[in-house]
This record gives sequence, C-alpha cells and structure tokens, in this order.
Amino acid sequence: MSKKRTPEERRTMLIAILEQKQFVSSSELCERLESSESTIRRDLELMENKGQIERVHGGAILSKHIFEEPSFIQSKDMNYEEKMRIAEAACSLIKANDVIFFNHGTTTELIAEKLATRTDIEKITVITSNIGIINTLIHTDVQLICLGGKFRRNSFSLAGSLTLSNLSHFNANKCFLGVDGINIRYGCTFSAESDAEVSKAMAGQTHGSIYIVADHTKFATVSAFNCIPVERVDAVITGCELNNEVSSNFEGKGLEIKTV
Repeated sequence: MSKKRTPEERRTMLIAILEQKQFVSSSELCERLESSESTIRRDLELMENKGQIERVHGGAILSKHIFEEPSFIQSKDMNYEEKMRIAEAACSLIKANDVIFFNHGTTTELIAEKLATRTDIEKITVITSNIGIINTLIHTDVQLICLGGKFRRNSFSLAGSLTLSNLSHFNANKCFLGVDGINIRYGCTFSAESDAEVSKAMAGQTHGSIYIVADHTKFATVSAFNCIPVERVDAVITGCELNNEVSSNFEGKGLEIKTV
C-alpha cells in the first residue's frame, strides 16, 4: 500500500511533473499521484488561484513567471533554429505596399533578415525601435522609419517618451511583436515596462493584423508588464516544439496558432 501523501507533498510532486512536461492531463495526475479526481481538481484550483499553474481543458500547464529581464545577448542564441523557422513563416506574410511595425527582440530581427533577401516584393515600409532591424535594413530598398528614443542595452532597442511620441505619428497595416510571455489569462507580457509601452503603442496604431512571434518556451509564461490580451492578436507564429494540448487550449480561446 502506498504511503498517504500530505497535500503539500502532493502539490510539490504535481509541480515537479509539470516541470517535466508542457501539459499533463487530469487523469495522468490522478494515476501518478494516486489521488481521486476530486482531490486533483481541488489541488489544481488552489494552485491556479496562487498563480502556480493554469488549468486548461483536460488538465493543466505550468504557469511560469519571469520578472528578470533577459538580455539581448543571452536571448539571441536560444532556440535559434526554431526562431529561424518562425521568421521565415512570418516573412512570407509580408506583401507589397505593407506598412509594418516591428518591436524589439531577436525573432523580429530575424524576420528583417529574411525580408532583406526578398526581391519579389516592393514598396515596403518598416517602422521600428529595434536597433538590429535598423542595421539589417539600412542598405536595402525598404523604406525605413527609425523611432528615436533612449537606447536600452538589455533589449538592444529604443524606448521611452520620445519613442512613444514619434510612434504616435504612424499607422501600420501589419505588426510583428516579440514577447517575453504569452498566457491565456494575462495575455502578452514583458519584463521591462518601457518595452511593454512601445509594443502596446504599436499594437494600438495597427489597423490590420497583429502577429506574435514567439518560440514555444514563451507559452504559459507571465512577465511583469501587460501589453495586449490574446483576443487582440490575430495569430501567434511559433515552433512545432509547442505541445499540441497547449496549442489546442489557446486555440479554444479563439487564438490562431501557426506552428512551423
């Protein structure tokens, strides 16, 4: 006979299981923790109220909290192959005469690198706060509008009141946003307030499609500063590494997930 676990022990084990997998079904948790459905349901409800997990159809996913801002250098090589696939898929959505917002981030910079090699489209306007994108597109035929502002080394971008003031003069028909986290309940979030403000303003000035470009590790992650809810996003472009159950639960909220 197995030893009866305390609620604390059971919930600690539950977290450990979720850390190993992107999604765990309620039936699997019942089996592995040797607990009834009602017990697991109570555990999940309590843990969701504490912000530890997120209950989704048929089970749960771990709710990750990231409050320390990752540096651009650290982020650049993380999940690089996945980001390259995301960038290629995102770039394929760009058409002639598009006016595009790009925020900071390594994935949006990769989209610009793909865009720089395309010869089949013309009359593209890019409006950006991303220093890497500015460097990438400066010698191309793309009409490049550089938003001024305070240089942020952590995100290799421009931000602040001047950036927001300049941004208010422009509208776009497409917007590609990299994010620090995307969560069903909290939407798209960032670790730095200034980056969240610029990204939120870009979304607000977009009269067309808003695309989130995010590798699979950004899902069910919450950072400190809100940007936009998932309902405002037209689609998320991510890697095929994303668990199908996680993808399905976001799609159940009306969010289109494009996996590549």
